[in-house]
Amino acid sequence: MLKSEVTFLTQFQTGLVKIMKISFKIAISVILPSLICTLALLLFMKYTLTQNLLENLNKRMQTTCSDIEYSIIDSIATNNSIEANRILKNIKQQNKEVVYMYIQRPFGRVLASTFEEGVPADLIRLNNSNDKLVRSFNTKDGLIYDLNYPLLGGGFGTIHIGYSPILIINRINSLILQFLLFSFTVIVMSLLFFLFLTQSIVENINKLIYLAKRVSVGDFDSRVNIKSKDELENLAQSLNSMANDLKMHKIERLKMEERLKKEEEEEKRRELLRREISSLEKERKRISMEIHDGVMQTLASGQINLFHVIGNKEIPENLRERLRISYNIFKDAANDLRNLTVNLRPRMLEEVGLKRSVETLLERAQQNNNLDIEFIYDVGSKLHDYIELSLFRIIQEAINNVTKHANASFISVAIKEIDDKIELVIDDNGTGFEIDYKDKKYINSYGLIDMKERAESLGGSLSIERKGEGGTKIYASIPFKKENINR
Repeated sequence: MLKSEVTFLTQFQTGLVKIMKISFKIAISVILPSLICTLALLLFMKYTLTQNLLENLNKRMQTTCSDIEYSIIDSIATNNSIEANRILKNIKQQNKEVVYMYIQRPFGRVLASTFEEGVPADLIRLNNSNDKLVRSFNTKDGLIYDLNYPLLGGGFGTIHIGYSPILIINRINSLILQFLLFSFTVIVMSLLFFLFLTQSIVENINKLIYLAKRVSVGDFDSRVNIKSKDELENLAQSLNSMANDLKMHKIERLKMEERLKKEEEEEKRRELLRREISSLEKERKRISMEIHDGVMQTLASGQINLFHVIGNKEIPENLRERLRISYNIFKDAANDLRNLTVNLRPRMLEEVGLKRSVETLLERAQQNNNLDIEFIYDVGSKLHDYIELSLFRIIQEAINNVTKHANASFISVAIKEIDDKIELVIDDNGTGFEIDYKDKKYINSYGLIDMKERAESLGGSLSIERKGEGGTKIYASIPFKKENINR
């Protein structure tokens, strides 16, 4: 393994772990504490203010009763109900919290009240059945507190004053609303910062994904430019270095092939190609594992964090929509990575063999592109791992070309064992094309080059031609030595 590849592996892991920690810290240290503190302060404020203001209101009502006692005692002594009524109504007008007042003599007769049509019988009955100083009860107008204040120790009767806490409640609600507006502003600013940071990270990750895709198909000229002054920038530099190393490695291989054409036999060139393909498969497998264990886990963590943020009911709808867009970006990037890892590493080839793997490729093409498919597998001998892998890659590249460029509705794949050869035939009914191996388009087509080189590395050949009735036919013939029959 090249030194640059070792560096890429180490920094790839370290960089992605750092990204995950940053996202987690932002979500925990900014959003969650804000919500918890806001809720705790709201509850504390409401409880404390309610208790203090109600206590002050009770004291003021007792003071009011004391003032009434001082100013009305002469009217009570002379049973002057008219004067007593006037005094009570004047005091009620001066106190907005007071709902009603009435004076009840020791034997139950009401001397004066602020009620226009007399004190309700239910109210008198309720007060006579309870000797509490202050009691509360609900009415159609809300909660009412009733203060029972004895006149001169109770010898002259009692003053009943009913007062409502609605003004206090409104005042508390106003304070809480102001606090909520302030807290909402702080949370929104935090969320905007988190959204900006998340979008920046996703944008840089998408650039890395693009470069990984280009390298995976053999485009070693692509580069990515990230100036974030953090681990993502280091990771981008590592990927650029790896692509440059692979490019130089490819150039060196081409030069070596040219020399081998003049100096060595064809078998040596095929052996070189086999080693390169094996190295490329190992590199693909390693990159696939790094992407699966690194970037995909980071994306999953970002999705979870965004999901919880979106669920916050205090977030405005327009901001929630922008967060949903970020969440979908995470989701699409994860799907792209998942498809990329499958293409980089055909694990199913190791687990279920060539036949079932090709069937799976065709079934996916059928489901995703509405294709009619046909598959023929007539091989009785056990094939070497190199042969199975090369056949799988050729078929995989051909199917990708058909689904992306051919505009076909039918594809057929046939793998047959004929004497000491494996013959592969891939047919489609698309637009069709022919290959001129000296044409510049072919030289720049890494996928087609890879197909031909894989066949030649096994001592075989591969040709691509346009069919007269429309469509393309790919034919490959690969020699092999039989190891055993009836696999």
